[in-house]
Amino acid sequence: MAGVLSRPLDGKPLSSLEAHLAEHLQQVCASKAFESSATLKNLLIYLFQNRSEQVSEYAIAVGALYRKEDFDPQIDATVRVQISRLRRRLKDYYLSEGRSTNVRFTIPLGTHQLVLDQVSEDSLLLDDTTTSLFVKDRSEVLPPGASAQTRSLTRSANLVILILGCLVLALTFVCVWQYWQLRSQARTNSRGASAQLLPLWREFCANGKPARIVIPNPTFFTWTPANKPGLIARDVQVNSFADIDKSPGLSALRKQLGEPALSEFYAVSSDVIASLKLMHYMDAGGASITTNISSDASAELFEGDNVILIGTPGTLTPFQNQLDRLYFKFDPQARDLVNPHPIGTETAETRVIQESPSRSIYPGLVAFLPGSLKGSHVLILAGSETAGLVTYLTSTAGSQALQDARNRAGGAPFFEAAIVSEADGNTVLNSHMIAFRAFTSKSTQN
Repeated sequence: MAGVLSRPLDGKPLSSLEAHLAEHLQQVCASKAFESSATLKNLLIYLFQNRSEQVSEYAIAVGALYRKEDFDPQIDATVRVQISRLRRRLKDYYLSEGRSTNVRFTIPLGTHQLVLDQVSEDSLLLDDTTTSLFVKDRSEVLPPGASAQTRSLTRSANLVILILGCLVLALTFVCVWQYWQLRSQARTNSRGASAQLLPLWREFCANGKPARIVIPNPTFFTWTPANKPGLIARDVQVNSFADIDKSPGLSALRKQLGEPALSEFYAVSSDVIASLKLMHYMDAGGASITTNISSDASAELFEGDNVILIGTPGTLTPFQNQLDRLYFKFDPQARDLVNPHPIGTETAETRVIQESPSRSIYPGLVAFLPGSLKGSHVLILAGSETAGLVTYLTSTAGSQALQDARNRAGGAPFFEAAIVSEADGNTVLNSHMIAFRAFTSKSTQN
C-alpha cells in the first residue's frame, strides 16, 4: 500500500499538501476501523486517487472492486452498497481513532466523490461541522458557464442549509436532554438497582452481537428560488428522490420552480420518541445499544448486527426486502394494516381512527425475524405511532401477551404481531395486540 500512496498520479513530486493527505490516507487504511476490510481500503484508495474526476459506478466497479467488464450498475447495486459502507466506516473512524485529526475524508450523499475537509481546532473540541480544504466559496465549484442566477440560488441554498442545520442541532439538543432526563429519573426510581430485561429483549440480545436502532430519514424536496423564501416539501408516498414524478404535487412544483435539491435533515417525531424510550429501557437493563438516524440506511449496511428498524412503511423503504417477507401488510397509503386471512374475530383491515383533533388510534406492526447472517436478529417496529409499539414491548403486560401467543403457536422462535395504539398527541394512552402469526420463510404466501 505504501507504494501506491506515495506515487503521484502525474509523475511529479508530491507537494507538501499532497504528502500530508497521502500520509493521512495511510493512517486511515491502517486503522482498526479498516483493518478487516480490504474491499473498503481499495475503494478508499481508488476514490482518493481519482478525487479530482467524476468517476462512474462502472469505473469504480471495474477499477476498485475488480468486477468484470460486463458489470451493469442498473441491475447490480454493489457500488452503491460499498460506497454506503465506506461512508459509514469513515464516520466511525472520525468518531473514534481519527477524532483528533484536522483532515477528514467524506463522501457526500448522492455522490461517489471523495471530499477532503479541514477541521479547525475549535471544531475538534466541539466535534462540529467541517470547512472545505480547497473551496472558500461554494460558488467557485460551479461550472464555468453557470449564470449569476445559478450562483445566487446556490448562496440561498447555503442559507437554507445553515438554518436547517441549526434546527437539527436544536432537535439533537432536545433529544439528548430528554434522554438524560429519562436516565436520571430511572436512576432515582431504581435507587441504583438495574431493571431486568423482559424475555423478548433478553432473547434479542443473547447472541452478543452489536445492537442498533435504525431510523431512516424521510425524503424532503427543497427549492430555493433566487431572492425568494425557500420551500421544503414532502409527499408521504414518495420516499426516494428519484420517484418525484410519482407525486402530482411535487411534479407540479418542479415545473413551476425547477429542479429541487434533496433534504434529509428530519426524522419522524414519533420514531425519535420511540428510540429514546427504547434506549432508556435498554440502558436501565444494562444492555448496550446505539441509534442511527440515517439518510443512507440500507439492509446490507447493517447485516450481521441485531437491528431494530423503527419507522413508517414509507420511511422503511430501504428495507423493503424485509417488509416483503411479512404476512401482515400496510395498505398503499401506508396507514391501514391488512390481514390477508383473518382468523376468528380478526378483521381484514385495521384502519387509523381519528377520535379528536389530537387523539387517534393507530395500527402498528411488530416483527421479530432472523437476520441476514446466521445468529443475528431483526426487529421491525412499523406504523404511524411507533412510540406506542415500544411502550407495548417494554411493558410487563405486553411481554406476557406476546409470550402467551408464542406458546400457543408452538413456541414460535420468530413472529409477527399486529398492535393497536391509542395516542393523544405524543402521549401513548394504551396499546394491545389484535392478531399474531408465527413467522416462516413462506409468510408472504399465506
